[in-house]
Amino acid sequence: MGWNFRKSIKVGKGVRINLSKSGVGISAGVKGLRVGANKRGVYTSQSIPGTGLYKREYIAKSSEKTRKEPLSTEVETATETITEVTPSEPVGQKPRRKRGKGCLTILAIFLIIGFIGSLSGISVDQAEVLGAAAADQIKVRYASGSEATVQLAGIERIQGEADAAALNYVKTSLIGQTVYVQKAKADRNAGFIWTAKPKKADNAEIRQSMFNAALLLNGYTKYSSAGVDDKYRDPLIACEAEAKQAQLGTWAPPAPPSKEIAVVPAPEPKPDPAREPAKEPAKDTTKQTANTTTPSSATTPAANKPKVEQPKADPKQSIVYITNTGAKYHRSGCRHLSKSKISINLKDAQARGYTPCKVCSP
Repeated sequence: MGWNFRKSIKVGKGVRINLSKSGVGISAGVKGLRVGANKRGVYTSQSIPGTGLYKREYIAKSSEKTRKEPLSTEVETATETITEVTPSEPVGQKPRRKRGKGCLTILAIFLIIGFIGSLSGISVDQAEVLGAAAADQIKVRYASGSEATVQLAGIERIQGEADAAALNYVKTSLIGQTVYVQKAKADRNAGFIWTAKPKKADNAEIRQSMFNAALLLNGYTKYSSAGVDDKYRDPLIACEAEAKQAQLGTWAPPAPPSKEIAVVPAPEPKPDPAREPAKEPAKDTTKQTANTTTPSSATTPAANKPKVEQPKADPKQSIVYITNTGAKYHRSGCRHLSKSKISINLKDAQARGYTPCKVCSP
């Protein structure tokens, strides 16, 4: 018994190239059902996973077997053809080949190519966002008309003010928008929300179009491994690490306590000798009664102290910050200033219609 050779190379999702002594073949499909083509023709293969049992049927075979028939059979066929010849059929002419099998082969090859193309894409469902019950629970309506709540994979909410800010960010960014929902393989109840239809789902596309990653990049939520596919685990962890390094959102340092302005009392005015009235000659104090008081003794030094008012902030001199796209003005350390930061006077910002940010409360 001679040596045999067989090697299967995986080139894509469900696609394999098969190498053997007889030639090269290609197959595509899933466990239990595959479609392939090799030197013998186009076939379908059915199997029971884990048992080793399989069944292969050729839906279109090549014409090589007709060439391998014995020579004696060809001679006998030729002899019979000569004896039973008719005027309309020339003597010794070979019958024409049927081209039906060749057409089936070409059609099967196109089906395999189309199947490979469908496997290379990303399965998503187009939907419209109706609302959000929480930062990680998005209610959508699919194109078929059915409604569902998508649990965002890889997201862990942060209780407190950060959770309220994250929910507000979700509502302002998604409600009424058309999105693409990709169900997670690890947990069919969880999924990923794409603001644009994904093509390759590489790192750049994840950072730009996946809303799960946007929550982590802006520091609204923490990363959670629940329901995350292996393909997206490392990119989402990197998004959280970037927000930590930039100190955005929940990773921002606590604001320092506000310092009160200490009011220093004004010094008491010193008497001016030039304005003091001339002193009268001394009088006999025995003639003055005990109830008699001079006008100067009735006034106290406290009455002469000027009132000191607490300085007020001038709107023209108060500096706030705005962004290229937002409608709010912020303090200097607000997390919404991560992408753009434009300084402006408070009075000018209010005149342009900007409103104070609810997060930093400028």
